[in-house]
Amino acid sequence: MARIKIFTGNFGSGKTEISINYALSRKTPPFLLDLDIIKPYFRLREAEETLNKAGIDLIFPRSMVQADLPIITPDIYRALQNSGREAIIDVGGDDDGARVLGSLGQYLNHGNYELIMVINPYRPFSSHKRNLLELKEAIESASRLAVTHFVANGNLGAETSSREVEEGYERVANLAREEGLPIKFTAVLRDLIDEVDIPGEILPVNIHLKPPWAVGGKE
Repeated sequence: MARIKIFTGNFGSGKTEISINYALSRKTPPFLLDLDIIKPYFRLREAEETLNKAGIDLIFPRSMVQADLPIITPDIYRALQNSGREAIIDVGGDDDGARVLGSLGQYLNHGNYELIMVINPYRPFSSHKRNLLELKEAIESASRLAVTHFVANGNLGAETSSREVEEGYERVANLAREEGLPIKFTAVLRDLIDEVDIPGEILPVNIHLKPPWAVGGKE
């Protein structure tokens, strides 16, 4: 099994929330690396307290907490070199964001990583096959890595029902079959787990992050 899991995806795909939930689901606490430099609304570092309580080491450029720069710190290199512990990476969801992976090529060898593209087919620019394939190609070109898996994350936020989850899965599954790639898992809000009927692995999801406009009245 690949030790390094890299989650990428379009804006609004839910990749950061999925990175958190996936890390929390592991039997042995992994490293969790925040390499998202695309001025995201949702940052792994906002969930640091929850992650620390679970024994997960969250790594990001602490000297520049508000920075959106491709700063690769010694801690990041050490995590990638640690062959005895899983490393999960949250990386920016377009070619600019994926480019930071290109500088880590010496640590990402064939067989030791999975580059996992999270897809929410209900988001703008993700509802058409053409857009998703263009994004996949841009990520692969910028990172110099191949996408190895898809994650189905069909949802409409708080308005999500089992119908959206199931239809979202089917749309991602169709793309996966055409591309010859497996679906790593389907992300499902924990409250809907008993209501959905889909094949394959399911990742139960709890919401840990909120957008700035939902916190303290900030916009």
